[in-house]
Amino acid sequence: MRYFPIPRPGSLVAGLALLRLTVGCSESSSGGLFGSKMSIVSTSPAGGTTDVQPATKVAVQYSAAIELDSVSSATFAVTSALNGDVTGTLRLTNDDRTIEFTADAAFADGDTITVVATDKIRGQGGSEARSVTFSFVIAGTAPPVDPPEDPIEDPPPLPPSATITF
Repeated sequence: MRYFPIPRPGSLVAGLALLRLTVGCSESSSGGLFGSKMSIVSTSPAGGTTDVQPATKVAVQYSAAIELDSVSSATFAVTSALNGDVTGTLRLTNDDRTIEFTADAAFADGDTITVVATDKIRGQGGSEARSVTFSFVIAGTAPPVDPPEDPIEDPPPLPPSATITF
């Protein structure tokens, strides 16, 4: 049998008061109760990925639930190296931790897409998110090259007495 010391009533009351103060605090916009920020769990596509399909959706998943009103084009931006700002629809998925972006039009073949999610995105408890920037490359499909209809044949050989002048 193990014995545990019973704290004096004064120290138990002090401990409960400290617990109440700690639980009663909410995370602030300056980084939360202990200065921590929501971390990035994953991005899709992963940063640095090449050969991404042109109609792909972009997503960033956080470690905690996100406050919907903190998600906007000012806090989550998608940019094309070829065409500039990309327009589309932002939504929060059912897990409340993932922001998903669907572009209005498919990305251009061979384009580099850059995604920026700022630290102004907030968690439901008020904590800020860590900012993230990542890029990926859309698959480039070169048009097929058709062989000429009448291929050029090799020219006949020159006679040994021919003179070529440049």
